[in-house]
Amino acid sequence: MNELGLHPRIKRVAKYSPYKGTVGRTATDKLRRRFDVCEPDTVWSTDVTEFKSEAGKVYLSPIKDFCTGEIISYRRSASPDLDMVMEAIAVHPCASGLMMHSDQGWQYQHSAFVNLLKANGITQSMSRKGNCLDNSKMESFFGTMKNEMYYGHEKEFKTRRQLYDAIDEYIGYYNEKRIQMKLNRLSPLNFRKQAVYNSFKSNNSGSHHFWSGFFNLYFLRSSMKASLFSLAVVVGLPKSALVPMAALASMNVSSVAFLAFSSALSKLS
Repeated sequence: MNELGLHPRIKRVAKYSPYKGTVGRTATDKLRRRFDVCEPDTVWSTDVTEFKSEAGKVYLSPIKDFCTGEIISYRRSASPDLDMVMEAIAVHPCASGLMMHSDQGWQYQHSAFVNLLKANGITQSMSRKGNCLDNSKMESFFGTMKNEMYYGHEKEFKTRRQLYDAIDEYIGYYNEKRIQMKLNRLSPLNFRKQAVYNSFKSNNSGSHHFWSGFFNLYFLRSSMKASLFSLAVVVGLPKSALVPMAALASMNVSSVAFLAFSSALSKLS
């Protein structure tokens, strides 16, 4: 590479660390690096990372599904404050029963965050102190994202808004179009669609044609270029099987009508 004048784009910079010592409640590492998850919405992971624009720093707080690899939701802010990580969770009213894994950042130790998880029936898990490998799935996403849309382009972001837009665009691309070998050459969103549809078929042997059409229409109309919101699609499965899907806010369906339709479907179970 040196003879050809080629140099890798990978750039090592000081990593943002939200760890401030023990400032609240720390949870045990219940995940224990069991990263291979077979069902969507069983284990989620979250973390905070930092970007820089000429106008100042930008922080990103995403939530990733360990089964589909999908970025379920995210928030970006000029400050890595508590509200940012709280809002990323609060958009999911149907998260009961899953595990949320994070590092020991101060935001995740805060009583407000801990209580929010409890109120939503979420089990909290934390990496061991100073061990980033315990949350390597999220670290891997940050590395992929920055190598593909940020490193080598830092000076192009003159304002925070430009960086916000680039983050939105990349996460939309990552969820909808970026195929992964481990997902059977599907994008995360298409892998979720396949997994949920297969689960529905195995539990409901009749009316395949109608529901196949419903799934296709539903997913084709979804868009993730805006912030991701929970769709909580109910397809006749038990209420415990409610699953967050794509971005409700970006669809031409009123939230009132959607929730009414979901409620009606849940009664079929």
